[in-house]
Formats: sequence, C-alpha cells, structure tokens
Amino acid sequence: MSDHPPLADLANGDPFRVQLAAELAEIRTNQHEQAIDIKEMRDLLSAWRSAKGAVKVLGWVGAIAKWIAGVGIGLGLLWAAAKTFVHLMTVADTRP
Repeated sequence: MSDHPPLADLANGDPFRVQLAAELAEIRTNQHEQAIDIKEMRDLLSAWRSAKGAVKVLGWVGAIAKWIAGVGIGLGLLWAAAKTFVHLMTVADTRP
C-alpha cells in the first residue's frame, strides 16, 4: 500500500471525491472477487484436463478389453465347434 491517506479522508466534504472514493472501493472489491473467480476457474480447468486424461486411459483399457473379449469369443467358438464335431463323430460311430 502507499503512504497516502485514503481518498475519503482527502474529500473534505467534496461530493466528487466522496463518489470517487466509493467507486474506487467498489472497483477494489470487484477485483478481489474476480481474482477468486479466476482461481476457481483455474482449478476447474485443471480438473477438466485431468478428467480428459482419465477418459483417454479408459479408452485404451476399453480397446484392450475389446481385443481380449474377441479372442476369447473366438477361442470359445472353436472349442464349441470341436466339441460338437467330436460329439457328432461319436454318435455316428455308435449307430447300427
């Protein structure tokens, strides 16, 4: 802060200076509120960037899971086809 007295003290009843001091106080209050809002927005933006990173990683995990599921289903189908083939061959051999 400066060593100067506040504008309200210098007003000495001058309405212009009193109004000027009130407006200056309002500006300072608004600047403080805006600084708080800016900090909150930065925190929100940081959280958003973190969430974007998490969504990207979950996308990679989903892609890997899709491949694993596809391979598992393919192996399951091969197993079922082999079991059916063996069963049909066994049934065909036991017919008179």
